[in-house]
Amino acid sequence: MKSDIRSNRLVLKEMSIPQVSGKLFESVASWVTGRSANNISLVGTATQVEVIQEAMAAARDFHVTLHDPEATLDEVSVKLQAKHAAAALFEETFATKWPL
Repeated sequence: MKSDIRSNRLVLKEMSIPQVSGKLFESVASWVTGRSANNISLVGTATQVEVIQEAMAAARDFHVTLHDPEATLDEVSVKLQAKHAAAALFEETFATKWPL
């Protein structure tokens, strides 16, 4: 994976654990928890980008629902199941665990 620090643009080629767990997951964790609205630009195959976007969206949906005082246990459970499914697809695609 190549990274252009100035633009926060990540080019996905071969993803190894140190590369993935670095800049990408740091940026995604900030976005998921609402601490950062920075844009993350991913460049890769359509499948790679889609899998990461799905994992990001599922993690954020779960986080938002979990912290919603009006959310029911069923709603949290559904979001958690979706997050696990997206994480499994990420692991299958990249041979690396989704840590969020």
